[in-house]
Parts: sequence; structure tokens; C-alpha cells
Amino acid sequence: MALLMGALVKRKRGQLMKILIVGGVAAGTKAAAKLKRLNPAADVTILTKGKDISYAGCGLPYYVGGLIPEKEDLIVNTPAKFTALTGAKVLVEREVTALDAQKKELTAHNLRTGVQENYDYDECIIACGASSIVPPLPGVSLPGVFTMRTPQDAIELREYLEHTGAKRAVVAGGGFIGLEVAENLMQKGLAVTVIDMADQIMPGFDKDMADYARRHLESKGIKVRLNTRLEAVLGESKAEGIRVPDGEIKADVVVMSLGIRANTAFLKDTGLEMMPNGTIVVDSQMKTSLEHVWAAGDCVSVVNRITGERTWAPMGSSANMEGRTLAEALCGEDSNFPGVLGTAVVKLPELNGGRTGLNEEAARKAGHDVVSVVSVVDDKAHYYPGASTFIIKLIADKVSRKLLGVQVLGSGAVDKVTDVGVVAQTMGATVDQLQNMDMAYAPPFSTAIHPFVTTINVLKNKMDGRVDTFTPIEFMQGKAADYRIIDTALLPKISGAPYVDLTAVNGEVKGLGKEEKLLLVCDKGKRAYLLQNRLRHFGYTNTKVLEGGLTVNQMPKQDYDALLRIVEAEATGGDLKSKVLIANVVLNRVNDERFPDSIYDVVFQYAGGSAQFSPVEDGRIYSVEITEDTIQAVDQALEGEDYSQGALFFMARQSSDSNSVEWFDSELKPLFSYGGHEYFTF
Repeated sequence: MALLMGALVKRKRGQLMKILIVGGVAAGTKAAAKLKRLNPAADVTILTKGKDISYAGCGLPYYVGGLIPEKEDLIVNTPAKFTALTGAKVLVEREVTALDAQKKELTAHNLRTGVQENYDYDECIIACGASSIVPPLPGVSLPGVFTMRTPQDAIELREYLEHTGAKRAVVAGGGFIGLEVAENLMQKGLAVTVIDMADQIMPGFDKDMADYARRHLESKGIKVRLNTRLEAVLGESKAEGIRVPDGEIKADVVVMSLGIRANTAFLKDTGLEMMPNGTIVVDSQMKTSLEHVWAAGDCVSVVNRITGERTWAPMGSSANMEGRTLAEALCGEDSNFPGVLGTAVVKLPELNGGRTGLNEEAARKAGHDVVSVVSVVDDKAHYYPGASTFIIKLIADKVSRKLLGVQVLGSGAVDKVTDVGVVAQTMGATVDQLQNMDMAYAPPFSTAIHPFVTTINVLKNKMDGRVDTFTPIEFMQGKAADYRIIDTALLPKISGAPYVDLTAVNGEVKGLGKEEKLLLVCDKGKRAYLLQNRLRHFGYTNTKVLEGGLTVNQMPKQDYDALLRIVEAEATGGDLKSKVLIANVVLNRVNDERFPDSIYDVVFQYAGGSAQFSPVEDGRIYSVEITEDTIQAVDQALEGEDYSQGALFFMARQSSDSNSVEWFDSELKPLFSYGGHEYFTF
């Protein structure tokens, strides 16, 4: 049985007009609300498949973690409230199954009654959004497997965690939502592993920035496995783990965050122009190729503001702007949506990330002669409590000197740095125009020269030949392989590298050839730049500064050096077996999915704001002198000598505080004692 629902409506402003909107989340509700403000006489109806409209999709991970306490907080508007507020009607649980542009008619399946319903329109807006991709793999329908797209997804996951006492989770997908879910699962006390098929997390970031973020996540206890394909979810009556090409990973919960797909299958035979990924092609006014049919939100492709090429940017922010633009254009206003820059921001454990514009790969693909720089800068006055750092990457065109892209990582307000980049790129600004921006300054908020401007200055110096560098990506690619590494930090930190104190250089440096290839490395890059400038003055012709210094880059033998230092610091004065045991514990953690994947990241892991090893917390790890016994012990451990019985923890009871002792005794399983340490496992 089919019901035909039609009515006489007005056309344009002041005339009767009937508008049907497919989808009621971001773009659909924004378009409906704006349409009713511009033309209160218009008959505007939203048809939506779900029971909810206008929900906080980007807030779902934080409900899982408990930061958003109540599920009602996820619903921005109920259908009744929205209708009362705007005057637009909302019909929920209507799945639109067909569009007939010639008849100007939509067909929908009423999910409550099972009845097919037909709706006629004067203008139709497609804002049907996108859905999570769930590959057809064994076990994906088991209890304990979740997606993260709707409020119900978040509600069901949180309830499952609370009712089952889950201890381990795997998140399949290292995009923003996947990483935010991982953070919140960790906040709930779960051991979390993130897997991704790609060779990096955080798509859209360059690999150097993404690699830093990965190492940071692992230092906070989130395991990350790249180049890893999900093959199956394991378990009989519920999820118990996953299978990957090289084995199995145990898990009580599996979250699928493998991307999304536009909900446009029902439009396949309508004649709509669509991209290969199923998104709808629209012009700057959000018109489709079909007359009287418009589209906006996660189901459309728009243009990139820099390249002019078609792109898919499924973001709540752009969806809202598109919906507003569409409504204005539909009502006869000269309103145009200029496209997107690919702006996004993400919150990770004690690290935020933001990006806008093109990354290096995209910039080169677009035909730009690319120059980039990575700088590590204070995020506010260094003496102000809570001051930290930003890692800022800027990308520009060498010829036009226009800014093409911004990426930033840090514990502070990365959105501000990102948004400055948005404005700069929107206005087509050059590096030279950005150099002296009059930015807000006070110690609690910024540095005297804003961190963004400081990085602009570094980029300008590089473009003008005042500093000669290797980028972190170039270093990762081995382009500095024939350079001799020179440690230029405030204190010596690079094992086996000659140390040069900047303040002591007043002429030729003994042991350094003036034509020798020298890679200058400090903590952040600034002291290395200052030393390069001074060495140039004294006739050194072949120096390079490593951008980002030790903060961003990993040095050769970094793992080995970290293991030597932690063993020396933890077992100072102990016998050979004591030192082998400390090394065993570190290596056991590397091989345990609950801890980071590398020795360096295990040694420098922080959890709950505190270092896992006291010599890292108090800085002793940097001042120890490595003995021959320690070298022998570490070498033996690396060659397979193991006395640990699988120990993952150790404690010196006499020197530990009472809270730590209580935790060891109540939460861990004791194994044995040796050399002043007690050893434990879970």
C-alpha cells in the first residue's frame, strides 16, 4: 500500500514552496532551520532513518569514556523540540529508498509500520550522511564488536564495558575517531591496541608528525600496530580477540573504525552525477546535476580551496556550513560555499593535534615546489606554570611563497595555531605577509612572538638560505646517512656522538673538519641553528641542522642507549644478574601488548602523568655513566639471557613510597626477589 503525501506550497520567498530533506543530523537540520528563518511560509519536512536528529556525533567517544556523563547530552535536539523551535516537520524512522526526479517524488519505507510512503516535493535536499564501514569478515557480528557513528553505538559500547568488566580492547583504524575511542577506552581502564593497514596513523598528517604521535600514544600505554590487516574477530559467543596476518591479539572489545561510506546507494540509478566513492557532486551552491535536487553534508564531494580538485571532507563543521549555504541559495540569495581546506583537530592522551591545508605529498601532487619546516616552540611563556611545547610543521610554495599547509601537535591549544593557518590560507597569504602578525600576547596564553609566527620566521630563514636543514622526513629516508651526528644539546644526550657546547665555540672546533659533513642535533633545533650560524662564521661549510631535534626524531641506537641508561640507573652497583634482570623486564614489556612496542618508548612511558621508571621521573637517567658490566648485561639480555620468569614490574621496597608498595602488593602477582628488587607480573 502506498500513501501519497502532497500539498499546495509556496515557490520562492513569499510563494508556497514544499521542501523535503533526506537526513536529519548536521547538514539536514541546519538547512531546515535556515530555510524556515528565510521563508517561514515554506513547508519543510525532514525524513530521517533514525530515531534521533541533530546528535553530537563527534562527542560519542567522550560518552564512552564518561567525560560526557549522560546519554541525553548526546542529543542536541529531539524531533519535537526542533519542530517547535524552527517550524520544520520531522518524520523519524523513514528510510528513503528511491528518488524520482522527473515525478519530483521520494519513496520511503516506514520502519514503524512497514508501509511504503511516497512524498512529492518542489525542492529536494539530500543530506543522508554516511555510515561506518564493516568489512564482511568472520566474527564481526559477535557481541563485543562495535562501530562508533551514532549515539546508540556509544551507549551500547559503554553499557557493554560496564556490564562485562572488559579488560582489553582492539580499535581497528588509526583515524581521528579511532584514536579518540582508544583514548577513552584507556581512560576506562582497558589495555588498548590500535591496528591500521597503513604505515601511519592520523591520515592527512605527514608521516613525521604522525610518527611522533604514534610514539607518544605508546608512551602513554596505547599499543599501535601499523601495516596490520584485520582478518577476523575471534570468539564463539562473544569477541575474544582478533586475527591478524602474524598471529592473534586478545581482546574483550573490538571497535571498528575503518572509515565511512556515503549512504547514497538508493540514488544509484537516478542520474545524479557521483564520484567513484559514491559521494554526490555539487556546485558551489550545493546544487546537484538533477534539477530541483540539492545535497550537503557527509554524502557530497566539494572542492579543495587550494587545489580546486574534488575532495570528500565528511566533517560536522563543513556539513553545517554547507547546509546554511544551500538554504540561502535555494531561497534566491547569491550564496556560495568555497570548499574546504581539510581542517581537523583531534584530542589524544595529553596530546592534541590539528591540521589544515595540504600535506607535503598532496602539495607536490598539486604541482607545487614544496618547502617545509618543523619547529619545536614554547606554547606560552616558558616560566608560566603549565607551559609546554608545540611541534609545528608549515608547508609553503618556494616560488609564490604562499602558505599551503599547517600541522601542529602539543598539549595546549593547537586549535588556535590551526585556525591562524586557516585564515592565512583562506586569504592566500605569503610567508612574508605572515612574519609580523600582531598576535595576542600575555604569559598565560602565548609567547612574545607567537609560536606560529616563530615557525614562520624559521621557514622564512630556510627559504632565504639563512639555515640549512634536514627535515624529519628526509632524516627518516636516510638522506643524512653520510653525515656525522654532532650532539649540540644543553647537556650530552646522544650516545656515541661527539658533544659540542655552543657557548664554548669561539673559533675552530677540535676534531671537526671544516668541510666535513656534520649533522647538528639538539633537543628542539634552536641550539643547533645557533651553532650552525657560528660555525659558518668560522669557516665550516657543510653543516646541516636536524629540524625538530631529539623531540621529533629518533637517533640511531636510541633503543640501545635507553636500555643501557635505565639498567645503569636502576641497578647501580648491582651484580651482573641484577642488571640482566632489569633489562629482561624492559624487553618483556616490549613483547607484551599492554606496553609500547619499542625499548625507548617502554623506558620513557608515562601513565597517569608519571613516568614508569623513577630515573626517568627524577632525571637520573640522563646523568648516569655507563659501566662495562652494564654493557655486558644489556648485550646478554638482547642475546636471549633471561632470569625474569616473565616479570613486568620490579620494586625496591625500602625506597618506594607507601602508595606504590600498596599497589604492587594488591594488584600484582609476586614472583621472586633478587639484588634488592622484588619482581612481579599481572
